[in-house]
Amino acid sequence: DNQLGLLGLIAREGSFDTQDFEALCRALPFHSAGDSRVDEPGFRGAATHADRGPRATTARSADGVSALTVARLDAREDLARTLGTAPGASDATLLLAAYARWGAGLVDHLSGDFCFLLWDARTRTLIAATDQFGARPLFYRESGGGLAISNALTALRDSDAGVALDEGAIGETLTLGMIADPGGTLYRGIRRLPEAHLLQWRDGVLSVARYWSPPIDGPLLYRPRAALADEFRDLFVRAVADRLPPEGEIGILMSGRLDLRPGAAGGAR
Repeated sequence: DNQLGLLGLIAREGSFDTQDFEALCRALPFHSAGDSRVDEPGFRGAATHADRGPRATTARSADGVSALTVARLDAREDLARTLGTAPGASDATLLLAAYARWGAGLVDHLSGDFCFLLWDARTRTLIAATDQFGARPLFYRESGGGLAISNALTALRDSDAGVALDEGAIGETLTLGMIADPGGTLYRGIRRLPEAHLLQWRDGVLSVARYWSPPIDGPLLYRPRAALADEFRDLFVRAVADRLPPEGEIGILMSGRLDLRPGAAGGAR
């Protein structure tokens, strides 16, 4: 979402510094003096958003874990109930509760559109992830054992005059319509965290691994057409409900597309 900004910076000697962090913040969408900030030894983070609409959230636990997230979580009430948190808890608060219960395995219990950063000050470990389909991307850049990570590629690009274009990636984009490397970008040194991947950083060591793949080996269960229609209707209404804001007025642009009318009906239910 181009209205939401997320940033994390791990600074080590000979790596990024305070000036780098401020330059990155200024390059985030909707940057202002009122941004939500996280300031821990070895790690700094920021979350930005417009005055109205979706919000990027931050939270910190009593035992030194900080969360920053841009998210629209599916089955949010079910997740809050499982974790024992209030239904109205922020996305970052839900992430902290999920991390406290499942550790890095929290990604196995999340669905929706999300990207997040978790900094565990106890072990000086950063955990970051994107959702299963990459609706909310993350980009990162290493330097001198430090790491800068953001959902805004432009922040990593514009904050460093030394970032150069990757001619090979540009050539692939022009000829193939895509970059062959799933983690590649058009800029040297700036990487994309692919969809359904988990990034972990500790003591200057970075690892990236896939945490989810589409299930393709399950059995095909054929049922009466009416039962399939009922199940599809229930899933569709739940999917629409997951995408409705918790408060405020809702508007739907009726352009004549066939999918908009069922969406409006599902929202009304």
